[in-house]
Amino acid sequence: YVPYAVSCENSIFTVFDPTVHQPTDTMEAIPELVTQTNRPVPGGIPDMRWRKVKRPVVMTGGELTLDMLDLRYNQVANFYQAPLHIKANGGVFLIDDFGRQIVSPRDLLNRWILPLEEKIDYLTLVTGKKLSVPFEQLIIFSTNLDPRELVDEAFLRRIKHKIEVGTPDRDLYTDIFRLQCAQRMIPFNQNVVDYLFRTYYDRGKLPRSSDPRDLLEIAQSICRFRNQEMALIEALMADATKRFFVQL
Repeated sequence: YVPYAVSCENSIFTVFDPTVHQPTDTMEAIPELVTQTNRPVPGGIPDMRWRKVKRPVVMTGGELTLDMLDLRYNQVANFYQAPLHIKANGGVFLIDDFGRQIVSPRDLLNRWILPLEEKIDYLTLVTGKKLSVPFEQLIIFSTNLDPRELVDEAFLRRIKHKIEVGTPDRDLYTDIFRLQCAQRMIPFNQNVVDYLFRTYYDRGKLPRSSDPRDLLEIAQSICRFRNQEMALIEALMADATKRFFVQL
């Protein structure tokens, strides 16, 4: 359950964000919700000051700045909007391309030290008043840089799990390629994967888990430009790889 908005010190800041939270308390689901809560509600409608949502997944990348981690005040409407990590409470907050933000990694990490340790964050109103808010989420830092060049030992201790994602083997690469084809409703062709390994990966180029997605997107764009139906064949993949694997 996510509060629609919170009142503090005569100020209001919104938490529920329809672009982040997917509500499950729609009008069609209200009878089930009334049964689950097992409490009388006026007119059989739940208290909509709290919204029942699926666990949120909030992603941010190189555009992340320190200002985005604090309350944003709308002077005209006289209310605040909760920062991204507060909207991610109860779910996942993914910081992609860590180390490539405008703000330095050290400043960004110093901002996270206390929340990661205490599971509480402190936000500041324009009046200078501070308020504590829960920091209960799975936070993930994703980077292709050397973590030892970005963070110190003290911060690494606060990140309990470190997982290295290496290059996929042939079987895993094939599974990823097949999945990407299914998501795009493109018939999978094993000959195309064999062509990629025969021409590139078996000759020293390291396969990446993102290659199937990128190659299929390029192949689709080629077909759109040529105004032809998408058919996954070796000739089309050869054109896509020439554009994607080219060394400038």
